[in-house]
Amino acid sequence: MDVRSNAYLLLGISYYIYSTKDTSYLPLAKALAESILDLSERVKIGSQTLNLIKEEPDSNYFSLEDNILTYAALREFSKVLGQKDIYRKQLRDIEKFVKLLWNPKDKKFYRGYDKYDGKDWIFITRIPLLVSLVWDKDWIKRNLKTSPEEIIEKVLKEARISVKEGKLLAATNKNNPELKREKDK
Repeated sequence: MDVRSNAYLLLGISYYIYSTKDTSYLPLAKALAESILDLSERVKIGSQTLNLIKEEPDSNYFSLEDNILTYAALREFSKVLGQKDIYRKQLRDIEKFVKLLWNPKDKKFYRGYDKYDGKDWIFITRIPLLVSLVWDKDWIKRNLKTSPEEIIEKVLKEARISVKEGKLLAATNKNNPELKREKDK
């Protein structure tokens, strides 16, 4: 089972149902939500025990990206169901996970958490951008002590993304120089 794809699908179906009032896909949405929640497992990170979503059934790894997408999908699906609190515990644990994987000193997110190896640091531009999309400015300021603008600026700097007049000039991950992309000639 691919949690990420199912979370995106649940998010899309939730938006469709909410905007069209067509509930023909509601059984599929409920099945998707259940299949995602079937991958939840309690994991101890530092002094906290959280219920998080694993990448796959036999995995020991909890991807921050997968959990953020799960958060967005379940939050929006709960609105469709008209049951705001139905996933409250799961959503709160994911919020705690986001806070635990935020490195305030470097203003970066860890990629995820392995039950045996701990926090996993690999620079991925999607994670901070997803945080900026899923949570509002007040939540980010209150919980991460930063702003969406600072998060996005850090991504642009870290990835060495430069844009002029709306065109991508270059993008490089300074941690992986072989990923460098140059402007098309």
